[in-house]
Amino acid sequence: MIDHDLAVLDYLADQVVILYGKPGAYGIVSHTRGAREGINEYLNGYLASENMLIRREPIKFRVKPAPRPMQKEKVLLEWTDLTKKLEDFELEVKAGVIHRGEVIGVLGPNGIGKTTFARLLVNELEPDSGVVIPHGEVRISYKPNTSGTWPLNMAIRP
Repeated sequence: MIDHDLAVLDYLADQVVILYGKPGAYGIVSHTRGAREGINEYLNGYLASENMLIRREPIKFRVKPAPRPMQKEKVLLEWTDLTKKLEDFELEVKAGVIHRGEVIGVLGPNGIGKTTFARLLVNELEPDSGVVIPHGEVRISYKPNTSGTWPLNMAIRP
């Protein structure tokens, strides 16, 4: 699996290799290391087992305080418990809500219902039970899994 999203990589990968070098000139593949160790070394910019500095400055993430419930944006979309059966596959969805400005990740293996869930949320599919309540127009864009690629990339937009 090749992914630029470190959180997804940490969730899915057992081991990682780190590529470094000069774009368009040369690349070097590191030794295999555990996912957490490799991600941390990549962020720090120093590969300890190879004694290799791959970046002068570490990558640091700014920590934002979690929004207080009073600061929640307007509701974009909400749904009750949903079910949808497609041939031999059945999807069960627990009730939920998406607020404007939120980013929600949808993770799972191929064939588990990620695309079906997304299509239910924007009424491309009608649920067998339950309701989806959009608050205004809601559109979706996603890259369907037609070639065995994973993970699904999608965005729900107002």
